[in-house]
Amino acid sequence: MSSPLFSLIIVNYQSVQLLRRFLESWAEPLRAISHEIIVLNNDVREREMLRELALAHPGLVVQELGENQGFARASNAGAKLARGTYLFFLNPDTEYVSGSLKELETVLTTYPRSLGGVRLVDSDGSNEVWSAGSFPSLWGLFRHNCFGPPQHPVWEAKHFSYTDWVSGAALVLRRDLFEELGGFDERFFLYFEDVDLARRARSRGIVAWRSPCITIRHRGGGSHTGTTVQKQTYHTSQRQYFAKHRGQLETSLLTLAQHLFLRR
Repeated sequence: MSSPLFSLIIVNYQSVQLLRRFLESWAEPLRAISHEIIVLNNDVREREMLRELALAHPGLVVQELGENQGFARASNAGAKLARGTYLFFLNPDTEYVSGSLKELETVLTTYPRSLGGVRLVDSDGSNEVWSAGSFPSLWGLFRHNCFGPPQHPVWEAKHFSYTDWVSGAALVLRRDLFEELGGFDERFFLYFEDVDLARRARSRGIVAWRSPCITIRHRGGGSHTGTTVQKQTYHTSQRQYFAKHRGQLETSLLTLAQHLFLRR
């Protein structure tokens, strides 16, 4: 059996209904290219529903992980199962809108030692804020909270653009490159595993980019049980990232700022 070109990897947690819409949206564009779809199930309560979904979508690979192991660990498990040249990590709360996977392949062929993202839009069609950007720093967080996003952010770009990192909601790279980087750092349960991957890639001279060759709608929050849990998890991963890449001083100041006034 020949290997597919793209391996779509999706982590499920309380998202089966969203996953149905995901699969429906991708049905037509995927006809044009060899692919496989791998779903990692982090929710034992949805096991039976996923079995039914797999019956309705022949070829869909569902891997049961038991307890919720987090996004990074589940994604790494999917990458180990994957046979494709390219790994395309996608959230279950995303839907294909427009664009060409063949054009995405062209970009990946042109920049083989790179990781990339596509155009992410919100439910209203506007570009998703912070779907790509600069590596986090304490100064950057201060500037964001005091003055808002930058004037010309990369997520508004209408053409291919280099960036520091791209969102794991729709992240693509060569499988052998992902393996070279050691996959996602599994210490990040959720959030910042994508930024960390890009940071480690940069240290090896591997660039990140965003291309609007494909537009994907990201409904956001589909896999979260509540805003309090979401914010707590985000802040924990943010501190982990700073401890790993920014040093003790910035991490301590960040921790204090989180308790006092940071919005996210």
